[in-house]
Amino acid sequence: MNKVIKNIKQALIGKKKPSPHIFLHLHKCGGTSLMNCIDTNYKGKRVYVIKGTDYRNSYLDFKNSSKPFRHKIDLLRGHHFYGAHKYLRNNALYFTMLREPIARLNSLYNYLKSIDLYKEINAQEMGFKAFLESGLAMAADNGMTRMLTNNDFDEIPNGKVPVELAYEAIENLENSFKAIGITEEFDDSLKLFKAKLGWHSVPNYNKDNVTSNKTTTYQDLNIFFTNNTEMQRFIHADVIVYAYVKEKFYLEIDKL
Repeated sequence: MNKVIKNIKQALIGKKKPSPHIFLHLHKCGGTSLMNCIDTNYKGKRVYVIKGTDYRNSYLDFKNSSKPFRHKIDLLRGHHFYGAHKYLRNNALYFTMLREPIARLNSLYNYLKSIDLYKEINAQEMGFKAFLESGLAMAADNGMTRMLTNNDFDEIPNGKVPVELAYEAIENLENSFKAIGITEEFDDSLKLFKAKLGWHSVPNYNKDNVTSNKTTTYQDLNIFFTNNTEMQRFIHADVIVYAYVKEKFYLEIDKL
């Protein structure tokens, strides 16, 4: 009898669905360029995509969908906040990409100007300092830390992210993320994802969503933050999180 029960248990374990994956797409960290690789490796799987420009409402639609529907999802991807694992079947594994904070903000500012998503930026000829202070884009105020800790503007107002929040983000990265890449080492990040997530291939990719008409450079913003120390509050938590991720990334790459 014990042998029969053991065989039944083994059969049930064999039928158990693999852990779902969650790609937490942080703004302007190379996620759009990564999509071809993701789509190739999850072809034939049940993929749920959070819509980019309306990610808050799209994420609500996901959370409000039925539990049986959500538990069939193999991959959730898009801009959303940490915590999506609570709505999927058990043992969901996150992966993400981070970027050096000043480079990310430079990319974000120029991108938003180019697509005119927030018309005030161009209509008011809004400079970078005014853009940060405006609170138009949550992603501009320690955006990586906010998304990694589920802290939108309704939780923490613009410009008020405490530097200590970085350590909550790091704790979430340590406990829930199977693989973490960095934009600056894109190719090695793909190798890490392949090794950690069981991807079957790393296909060629295009650098998508890259802004060509830039009005500021990395050097401009580096000087800006050096000369305007009070504005460093918009990146102070992200700087700590990125430093942790960068160190961890190179240690992981050395093990491959």
